[in-house]
Amino acid sequence: MRLILFLAVFLFSSVTSTTALARSWVYYDVREPKNQFVLESNPDRSAWLDIGGSAEFCGGKDPYLCFRAGDFQFAVPKGFRGKEVEWTHEGTLYQVSGMSRRYILGQQYMVYFIERDLGQHRLRFLYSRETGLIAITTVGAAQGMVLMLSEKCGYGAPPRCYKSK
Repeated sequence: MRLILFLAVFLFSSVTSTTALARSWVYYDVREPKNQFVLESNPDRSAWLDIGGSAEFCGGKDPYLCFRAGDFQFAVPKGFRGKEVEWTHEGTLYQVSGMSRRYILGQQYMVYFIERDLGQHRLRFLYSRETGLIAITTVGAAQGMVLMLSEKCGYGAPPRCYKSK
């Protein structure tokens, strides 16, 4: 009986602690709202349009905040201060192409434009030190998607962002 009670308490605490660590981020395409990119940790998975798959995140000792969802990946140095110009993560070059104060849905952000190549496309990630990854878009002649964060805190947001919700 004690063993069953112990197992029940252990399973309950495992589930509740896992749930507490779970995070999900939804980015909607402003041109086609039915199109969305969903990223979730714990369990680590992702979805683009109607195709689901796994996601991988950098570990705690890795010097980057990063994810990989199929061919789609993003990385920014932990403790990003906005002074970094470029970095390479897993063979991919990321470059800060600019920064700007932007109003997005009534909130003002200092946004850094972080770009990388993906095949024939150039991806631009709009990243804020206060709220993490805010938007993802393609730039240049082949501009297609414009993905915007659906909530206040995006991927890579510091813990204080979630506390001030």
